[in-house]
Amino acid sequence: MKIVVTLSRIPFPLEKGDKLRAYHQIKSLIEAGHDVHIVCFHFEKTLTENISALEKLGGNWHWIPLAKSAIPIGILKGLWSHHPWQVLLFHQQHAQKKFSEIIKEIQPDVLYSQMIRTAEYTKHFHDIPKILDYMDALSLGLQKRKDKAPWYTKWFWSDEWERVKKYESIIAHYFDALTIISQKDANGIVLPEGKKINVISNGIDFDFFSPNNISGNNAV
Repeated sequence: MKIVVTLSRIPFPLEKGDKLRAYHQIKSLIEAGHDVHIVCFHFEKTLTENISALEKLGGNWHWIPLAKSAIPIGILKGLWSHHPWQVLLFHQQHAQKKFSEIIKEIQPDVLYSQMIRTAEYTKHFHDIPKILDYMDALSLGLQKRKDKAPWYTKWFWSDEWERVKKYESIIAHYFDALTIISQKDANGIVLPEGKKINVISNGIDFDFFSPNNISGNNAV
């Protein structure tokens, strides 16, 4: 199967949760024999050592840098758009054009978007089955953040919380399948009627993490 995966970061080094999840999911798909194309929309620099580590996995990697100079445009869009600020900042027209060209060339069987930040790039490809991995219910984290924020930033986090909460629900209409890490996060998203979220928990990479053997009475 030909699969296109969209990410909002370069998934290496493995120091963040979304990178770990993406890295191991991509690794598993490649090992299962799928033709995997990974499109990374990114603000960070493409360091040679990080790119080399990812290319060793196999698959086909596509790098679409996002322009920091376009951030003010995203902010202006936010004045009349109800989309979350983070979605607006990560969705840029030059990147959408490049992504559309990649899709036209590859003609994938499935589009797999990680996090709502990349959903705008894939949602309008109606002829291709689409999966959205929310990963987490971002609205739950933002709710806590707004409650603890100092008064001078509380208005921003309250606004972003409202935007994300609505967007998490609305964006589900565009996708054929939805996934998330935990049932708690799944319960935090209000879905349209007829939609459901499949819980796909994170696992443990025993090639990387191997607890010491415990002997004696504490052995398990």
